[in-house]
Amino acid sequence: RRRSGDTGFDYQRSLSDLRIGYSLALILAICFVVMGTAVLFQTDRVVPANAGAFATELLSIFTTVIGNWSYPIIAAAAIAVMWSTQIALLDALPRVSERLFGVMTGRSDDKPTLYTQFLILQVVGVSIILLFLMSGFGTFINFATSTGFIAGPAIAYYNYRAVTSSEVSAEFRPNQTLIIWSWLSIISLTAFAVVYIYLRVT
Repeated sequence: RRRSGDTGFDYQRSLSDLRIGYSLALILAICFVVMGTAVLFQTDRVVPANAGAFATELLSIFTTVIGNWSYPIIAAAAIAVMWSTQIALLDALPRVSERLFGVMTGRSDDKPTLYTQFLILQVVGVSIILLFLMSGFGTFINFATSTGFIAGPAIAYYNYRAVTSSEVSAEFRPNQTLIIWSWLSIISLTAFAVVYIYLRVT
C-alpha cells in the first residue's frame, strides 16, 4: 500500500479484520475453557511446576483429547503461537507504549521517537521477571494472571478513551449502545480484578 501511494484508511476492511480476529479469539477462548474444565479439572491433573514439564503436559492434554496423530500439528502450532507472540510483543508493545506516553505527556510528533528506549526497557523488565520468577513456574503463572487481571480494566478504559476521543472522526466513533456496553465491560473487568486480588490476598 505504501509503495502504491495508497495510505488511506479503509474503515470496512479494518472492521472486517477486527471482527474476524475477535471471533476467532472468542472461539479459541471457549475451546480452552472447555478443555481446561473437561481435562484438567475433572481428571484432577496437576499443572507441573517446571516450564518444560508444563509444555509437555499441555501437548499431552491436546493429544489425549484429539488423538496421537495430531501431535506434530499441535507442536508446530504451539511453536508458531509462541514465536508470533514474541515478535508481536517485541515490536508492538514498545510502539504502543511510546505513543501512549506521547499522548499522556502532550509530546509533539516532531520530536525523536522513544521506541528504542521503550524496547530496551521492555527487554530489561522481562529479563528481570524471568530471572526471578521462572525458578517456579507456578509463581510465574500467578504473576502473569495477576498482571492480566490488574491491567485489564486500565487497558479497556484507555481503549475506550482512544475510540471516543476527538481525534477519531464522529462517523467512526461507537454509538450509544456500544458506549453503554463499553462501560458495563469496564465495570465488570474492574469487579473481576478486585475479586481476584481479594482472593489472592486472603
